Order: sequence, then structure tokens, then C-alpha cells
Amino acid sequence: MTDLVDRYQAAYSAYYAPLMEGHEHVMERYFINYVYRSVFPFDRVETNRRSGLHHISNSISTQYMLMITYYSIIKTVCIGMAAFHKSAFALEHVIKVIQSSTKAFQHSTSFPMRAVEHLRGKGMKIALSTAVLIQN
Repeated sequence: MTDLVDRYQAAYSAYYAPLMEGHEHVMERYFINYVYRSVFPFDRVETNRRSGLHHISNSISTQYMLMITYYSIIKTVCIGMAAFHKSAFALEHVIKVIQSSTKAFQHSTSFPMRAVEHLRGKGMKIALSTAVLIQN
């Protein structure tokens, strides 16, 4: 496990962080698009049914927890891509990861509910406790 953490940190520092420092707008646009698509207008029944959230209480806290979950997935996969591609890691890879993860996770009818239940099972019952997922 120590070896994995060391390689993750090395890939983050050497390849991911330098690229993303010049392209923060990519994740900002992702978040803006996510919020408008998923949260506003808040608690729309048809949106919740499509996202699988009609089985759990839908609140701004739940939506935040999901957004942070999606972000941590995207970031982790991007850091893995950076480790694989090394100096060839580019913005095109980040965009591909965002598109692929959106198709796989946000369009799933079961993942949102399962993700929130998993977080709550790990003691992350409020949005504040998910802050650990966005730390570097």
C-alpha cells in the first residue's frame, strides 16, 4: 500500500498538478454543468428518477456528496492516466476521463444511490465529512 501511495503522489506532483494548474477551468466547467444538470431546479422528480435518487432522501447535502464522489473518481483516474502517459499526459486525456466517467457513473440508475449508501456506511453522513475526498 505504501508503494501505491508513493506512486500516486509522484504522478500527482510530476504530471497531474502541473497540467491542471494551467487548466482549472476544465473542472470548473464540469462542476457548473453538473450543478445545472443535476441540482437546479432542486428536487425535480424526473431528474431524481433518472439518477436513481428517488429511493433516498434528496437534499442539497446528498447532491453535494454525489458531486464530490464524481470529482474524486475523475481526479483519481486522471492521476492514474498521468502516471501511465507521464510527460505525454494532456488535456485531451482529462476530457476523455470526464466524458467516460460521466457516461459510466452519472447515467447509471443505480450508482448514485449505492454511492451515497456506501459513504453513509463509512460514516460520511453529512456533506462536511466528504471533504476528505477532495483533499490532495
